[in-house]
Amino acid sequence: EDLEKLAIVLPTPEETDTLASFQGPPQLLRDVEQQLLSLVAVKRITHRLAVLRTAVHHSHAVDEIASGLAVMQAASQQICSSGRLRHMLMAVLVLGNHVNHSAAADSLQIRGFALESLNRLVELKSSTSSEITAMHYLVAQFNGDELDLQAELEAVAEASRISMEEIGASLETVMKSLKIVEAESTQFKAHYAESAQDALSQLVRVVRSDSVRLQKQMEQARADTDKVRRFLGEDVSSKLDPFKMLTAFVEDVGRIRSQMASNPKKFAKLTRPAGRAPTNSELAAWLCLRVYAKGLDVPIPRP
Repeated sequence: EDLEKLAIVLPTPEETDTLASFQGPPQLLRDVEQQLLSLVAVKRITHRLAVLRTAVHHSHAVDEIASGLAVMQAASQQICSSGRLRHMLMAVLVLGNHVNHSAAADSLQIRGFALESLNRLVELKSSTSSEITAMHYLVAQFNGDELDLQAELEAVAEASRISMEEIGASLETVMKSLKIVEAESTQFKAHYAESAQDALSQLVRVVRSDSVRLQKQMEQARADTDKVRRFLGEDVSSKLDPFKMLTAFVEDVGRIRSQMASNPKKFAKLTRPAGRAPTNSELAAWLCLRVYAKGLDVPIPRP
């Protein structure tokens, strides 16, 4: 905190030149100018202050970056390995095929859907009751633990709150700090006391090692996120955040599940016997609710 305050009150280059050229007694200067006079005497104070800030904040910055990337990597692994999510996405696909194509020829059946379609399931309402949606029917086809997506996707919600752009910016700051401490250690080492030179050399080694490690972890985290996009049928160049989309879907499932549990009689006609997986015929039965699909591509057929 003191270093941050010091960085704010450092004299500007113009102020430094003016104070450095002052030849009179310090008592003739204002109090604030007298205080700045001692800073003017320090060579390369801006760079030295940057070195001190790196020494103080580097470890915390590295931990935050590494932690955020680890969460994203864990979330990517969970998405690609979750059996419950895979089963539910397959049910969404079957439901979408019947909503969009009914009993049409197999050639018209879609094999994938846009990820944002998941969040539209709560918008697709029954013509018999505006309180019943496609999400209600989907949830009704699963029992107990089958609906506990959170248990297999624990890291996804946390990953949805992490910005890869912000992590990238933090890593860029670390890289800039590395350039500063390397320059101070090689080009301006003589400006430091002998004891400080050893500490500076050690700081360079630590920052350089951490920078290399974080760059590799960042590359892997990006590759893992691209793998998730491919797994979900999205283009790797898509700006869509798969973690945010799936977090919203998991929350919708949980909310509808609680709603149905609080009023089982109301939704009894949608449920299936416990212990039995949903069949294609049961998923197709959603058509009997005369879903209004006009204007809502749920899911969206790909060309």
